[in-house]
Amino acid sequence: MIARGSACGLVTAPGDPDALAGAIAALYDDPTAALEMGVRARRAAWQFDRRVAVQSYYDLFVRLVGVARAA
Repeated sequence: MIARGSACGLVTAPGDPDALAGAIAALYDDPTAALEMGVRARRAAWQFDRRVAVQSYYDLFVRLVGVARAA
Protein backbone atom coordinates (compact mmCIF):
# COMPACT_ATOMS: atom_id res chain seq x y z
CA MET A 1 0.00 0.00 0.00
CA ILE A 2 1.41 3.35 -1.04
CA ALA A 3 0.25 5.32 2.00
CA ARG A 4 1.87 2.97 4.48
CA GLY A 5 4.90 2.04 2.40
CA SER A 6 5.85 5.65 1.77
CA ALA A 7 4.54 6.97 5.10
CA CYS A 8 2.58 9.54 3.14
CA GLY A 9 -0.94 8.95 4.38
CA LEU A 10 -3.08 7.54 7.11
CA VAL A 11 -5.20 4.46 6.65
CA THR A 12 -8.42 3.71 8.48
CA ALA A 13 -10.83 0.83 8.21
CA PRO A 14 -13.67 1.26 5.74
CA GLY A 15 -16.91 2.18 7.43
CA ASP A 16 -15.22 3.45 10.59
CA PRO A 17 -16.08 7.15 10.78
CA ASP A 18 -14.56 7.49 14.26
CA ALA A 19 -11.19 6.25 13.01
CA LEU A 20 -11.38 8.61 10.04
CA ALA A 21 -12.25 11.54 12.29
CA GLY A 22 -9.39 10.59 14.61
CA ALA A 23 -6.92 10.49 11.71
CA ILE A 24 -8.06 13.89 10.46
CA ALA A 25 -7.86 15.34 13.98
CA ALA A 26 -4.35 13.91 14.43
CA LEU A 27 -3.18 15.67 11.27
CA TYR A 28 -4.92 18.88 12.30
CA ASP A 29 -3.23 18.72 15.70
CA ASP A 30 0.22 18.09 14.20
CA PRO A 31 0.70 20.34 11.17
CA THR A 32 4.42 19.51 10.99
CA ALA A 33 3.65 15.81 10.60
CA ALA A 34 0.99 16.66 8.01
CA LEU A 35 3.48 18.78 6.06
CA GLU A 36 6.13 16.04 6.15
CA MET A 37 3.53 13.50 5.02
CA GLY A 38 2.67 15.78 2.11
CA VAL A 39 6.32 16.03 1.09
CA ARG A 40 6.61 12.22 1.14
CA ALA A 41 3.36 11.95 -0.84
CA ARG A 42 4.69 14.20 -3.59
CA ARG A 43 7.90 12.16 -3.69
CA ALA A 44 5.96 8.88 -3.85
CA ALA A 45 3.73 10.22 -6.63
CA TRP A 46 6.72 10.57 -8.96
CA GLN A 47 6.84 6.82 -9.42
CA PHE A 48 3.50 7.14 -11.24
CA ASP A 49 4.47 10.13 -13.38
CA ARG A 50 4.18 9.40 -17.11
CA ARG A 51 7.56 10.98 -17.88
CA VAL A 52 9.27 8.78 -15.31
CA ALA A 53 7.55 5.66 -16.63
CA VAL A 54 8.41 6.47 -20.26
CA GLN A 55 12.04 7.13 -19.34
CA SER A 56 12.18 3.83 -17.44
CA TYR A 57 10.85 1.92 -20.46
CA TYR A 58 13.25 3.76 -22.76
CA ASP A 59 16.20 2.87 -20.53
CA LEU A 60 15.08 -0.75 -20.40
CA PHE A 61 14.80 -0.98 -24.19
CA VAL A 62 18.21 0.62 -24.65
CA ARG A 63 19.73 -1.95 -22.29
CA LEU A 64 17.93 -4.81 -24.06
CA VAL A 65 19.12 -3.67 -27.47
CA GLY A 66 22.67 -3.37 -26.12
CA VAL A 67 22.52 -6.90 -24.72
CA ALA A 68 21.11 -8.25 -27.97
CA ARG A 69 23.84 -6.57 -30.01
CA ALA A 70 26.54 -7.93 -27.72
CA ALA A 71 25.26 -11.50 -28.04
